[in-house]
Amino acid sequence: MVKGWDKCVSRPKTLFLRHSEANRCSLAVKQREMMKLQTNLVATAILAMTVTTAWSQAEIEEVDFSKHVKPILESACVSCHNPDQEDGELRLDTRIQTYRGGEGGPAVIRGNPEKSSLYTRTVLPEDDPDIMPPEGPTLSKQQTEILRRWIEEGAQWPRGETLETTTRIHFTEHVQPILELNCVSCHREGNADGGLRLDVKSEAFADLEEGPSITPFEPEHSRTYTTTVLPADDPAIMPPKSEGEPLSESKTQILKSWIRQGAVWP
Repeated sequence: MVKGWDKCVSRPKTLFLRHSEANRCSLAVKQREMMKLQTNLVATAILAMTVTTAWSQAEIEEVDFSKHVKPILESACVSCHNPDQEDGELRLDTRIQTYRGGEGGPAVIRGNPEKSSLYTRTVLPEDDPDIMPPEGPTLSKQQTEILRRWIEEGAQWPRGETLETTTRIHFTEHVQPILELNCVSCHREGNADGGLRLDVKSEAFADLEEGPSITPFEPEHSRTYTTTVLPADDPAIMPPKSEGEPLSESKTQILKSWIRQGAVWP
């Protein structure tokens, strides 16, 4: 409790205070208001952190190679570690080659992510020359955590499954223009059709009554993608017919690939 506050509130409202006492009460009131403001700010910050954690690091009960790991490796790693380009004499396109490793030794030591360069080099400081991938944005926290858990859980890789290089989708370059030109006008603060907002990431990842708008690694469960590939005469297609033509196949494919790779939103 602020010192002097109890005395101030106990005074009859009609009582005139001496100048010095009035100053003390005024100071006590200001201090109390400042404490309330600080408490509210802390509570807001905690809530924001909780919301951010909910969508950016959604708990994945079981890491699945094909669903979670493969899209990360194909979009961020295989382009430099394949039969035609073996940087560091390392290939990451097959199970056997990945387990074998390269000039630096095994890239994956099953059960020990802290000794597996496939994971440890993705969590180096951004300015470290050894960070992977060496070009473009670093992997997100959720992506590196998936690699860590996959290795810790034994780095299971289905026999015969081979990886191929896929284009890495960057939010700012590829996804943001699509959302801003086709979606945000109807899904923003003050005009959130269906309760959905796509102007800020915390709202875009919210789990709404009709289901999540974006579920990382699962485009088939993400309405931001599925509603764009409905038949042209379906009243639920997005953007709606009244707003113009449906998205082109190339744009819907960008949304699909972005979500499949983890829906990284800086």
